[in-house]
Amino acid sequence: MLFILLIFSAIKLTDSWCRPTERADVVFIIEESYSMGEMVFPSEWDYQKSFLAKIVDQMYIDPNNGIRVGGVTYNNEPTVRFYLDTHTTKSDIIDAILNIGTTRRESVYENDTDLVYKGLETAYDSVFLSSRGDRADAPNYYIYTTDYIFPDDDPYTSGLNIRFSGDSYIWALGVKSAVTQSALVQSVGSDGRYYTGSSFRTLNTVDHAKEFWELFRGCPLIDPSAGIYYCFSVPLLYFEDPALATSSTETCEQDEEMMFLLQDSMFEIDCCGIITAWEFYPCAPGVVQFMVWSLVSGSTYVLKAIQEVHVTVGDLGTSVNYTIPEEDRIAIVAGDRIGWRTKTKNIISYQSCDYQKDRYCPQNTYRTKFTDEPSEYMQFDWSEHLVNSSHVEKLPNRGYTLKVYANNNTQVSFDESYYLTSAADHWPIGTRFTSFEILGQDYKENVTFSWIMESPYIYLNESYRSIQVGRALQRAGRPYGMLGYIAQLQVVDTCRHTSTATFSVETFNRPPVITNLPKEMSVLETQKGDEFLYKVDVHDPSVPPDPVCCTLLENARPKTVNFELRHNGSDFLLYTFNESVFSYHNINSYMLNVCCEDGFGTVQGIIKIDVKQVKAKKYYKPPPWFVIAMVASLIPISVLVTSACVLLVQTFFFD
Repeated sequence: MLFILLIFSAIKLTDSWCRPTERADVVFIIEESYSMGEMVFPSEWDYQKSFLAKIVDQMYIDPNNGIRVGGVTYNNEPTVRFYLDTHTTKSDIIDAILNIGTTRRESVYENDTDLVYKGLETAYDSVFLSSRGDRADAPNYYIYTTDYIFPDDDPYTSGLNIRFSGDSYIWALGVKSAVTQSALVQSVGSDGRYYTGSSFRTLNTVDHAKEFWELFRGCPLIDPSAGIYYCFSVPLLYFEDPALATSSTETCEQDEEMMFLLQDSMFEIDCCGIITAWEFYPCAPGVVQFMVWSLVSGSTYVLKAIQEVHVTVGDLGTSVNYTIPEEDRIAIVAGDRIGWRTKTKNIISYQSCDYQKDRYCPQNTYRTKFTDEPSEYMQFDWSEHLVNSSHVEKLPNRGYTLKVYANNNTQVSFDESYYLTSAADHWPIGTRFTSFEILGQDYKENVTFSWIMESPYIYLNESYRSIQVGRALQRAGRPYGMLGYIAQLQVVDTCRHTSTATFSVETFNRPPVITNLPKEMSVLETQKGDEFLYKVDVHDPSVPPDPVCCTLLENARPKTVNFELRHNGSDFLLYTFNESVFSYHNINSYMLNVCCEDGFGTVQGIIKIDVKQVKAKKYYKPPPWFVIAMVASLIPISVLVTSACVLLVQTFFFD
């Protein structure tokens, strides 16, 4: 039974790539048995043929560059229905399948034993012949259908001989009892495929036919849950295999400082993942600047990423396979394009081809001379026109020997799944609660955040990867943490992988704050009682503030009753006690402990008060001899002054 190697929940992919496997010779080996020919219309026989016709409708049918199809039916004996060269158009092949009939009565089927191996051997012996349209340069696919493999049947041995005969593969489509038979899986081998369903009636849909065809052609399968394609660990894009290139097959360009963009569909990235390696055949030593471009609009692209690969003289004459370090693997999405630039003559070789002979021959490679150093995020119009006096030219019938490898992207995740943090209820808007990290974000990959459970009090700052106070917090009702606010944040990467983290913020009521206690102050030892000394400034940060009460604790050093803290309704004031007694000689300093509390928490502060000594004033009284000495010393001075005055008068007035 035609069961292609895909179990809906488990898909095994071999090394294939996104240039479809569309040049092949295919023979459908169709079960014709009693169980298929039930006496109802439409029967499983009709649904089976209809499903095969839908698969053919997905194929690229072309006798030269596409797929050829033949048909065999089998029961206890096989019958060739048409050969590979019988029909050359899609419509003719579909009609041939739908019109396969039988003249055998249903009662004859009842005791039939349908043998798959006979159908396989007939296809090998009678259909896959050059005289019947088999092409030596196209792979052969044997696709058989079955609803049950009998114990006497041995499709594995026949299939093994076929697989060892050359470029041949066994595929199977199984329904009903065949779905659970190990013989079905074993028959296709490690390089085959199988596809199952409960019945042909359920499989007979266009969606199943497309899914089967996507598997056959070798491109990434669509993930129905995400609705996008994933890149697998396979060569993703190439025209000719660089490993097979030689100096005789390759052509090298001599133009320098040229920039290229590959626009053919085979080089359009149609999956989501990361580029893991570049492989190419080099023409000259130098540096290749590989590029990933993203479409902006029309023919304008933005340069998403640049990756340099150095080619040495020792690399010439063979292919270069550069495996990209994990931290530099560029994230890609469907629609991205590949290009490159070299400062010297073009390093990547090409092969000429003819679209008339090979429909995959590239026709839309663009080239321009670009003398400036390219920069990421620059935009460029790749339409055919003049750019800085250089012409953007189109290069048809030219396939560059470049292969791009890709893989699934790294799945993103938060560094923790649960973040528990605490915050004072007075924190202003914008204060950071906590930070987080995103793991698995690939190079040049954008991730998006969204709240799946939101709290208006929690704000996401994407730039700094942190959550902050988003709204004035409500006043907490206790001094210890409480589960005040909870939010769940989801991150999604470019391939729609998701991770979720929960943020829980415990808020607490912060105690009051004393803002102005001096390091030290002083009083005189003559300080009187009941006098103001200092105003203690205290406030509660909660909004609205809690009532605050402040006192002097009894653990003053040394113990004293000389001070008291009073409240006048708005302020807390430090006074001397009514009967204060200070003595410098006895105690020269005090350490007071001020304690303020708001019912949820307390705060304490120390005030050092020094006692300054007061000394009495003493007046100097000279001894008695001091006065006598002063008088005695003035007598000669007086006589001298008097004599001088008399002499002066006589000189001026009587001479």
